[in-house]
Amino acid sequence: MQETIRKNKIIGSRCFSNYFWTFFLLIGGISFLLAGLSSYIKINLLPFTNSMQLVFIPQGLVMIFYGTLSLLLSLYILLMIILDVRIPQRVDGEAKRAIEEFAKATKDFNPRAELFDKAKL
Repeated sequence: MQETIRKNKIIGSRCFSNYFWTFFLLIGGISFLLAGLSSYIKINLLPFTNSMQLVFIPQGLVMIFYGTLSLLLSLYILLMIILDVRIPQRVDGEAKRAIEEFAKATKDFNPRAELFDKAKL
């Protein structure tokens, strides 16, 4: 009997939503970072708003933190887009049989019970 191979198209990380979120997180992160830095150095780095009026210790520091966090998240998503990370949705053939055999072999294995047995000594 001939085994058929089924191919499913997996979009992976190169979908529109990832480009959308990367762009807006990058723009928002840069804006928050510049606003926080403007409140620290007292020079207006954003031309469309006056962020020098922010007090650095509560607002400026939080804006720098959120800006950095947003930039890191956008860089992470951008890296996933560049590497084109794909999550497999279906396992067929030899790999499926190997996973099923492993599941059957470890079905009765209970590490918690073995740990309690050793602790009773």
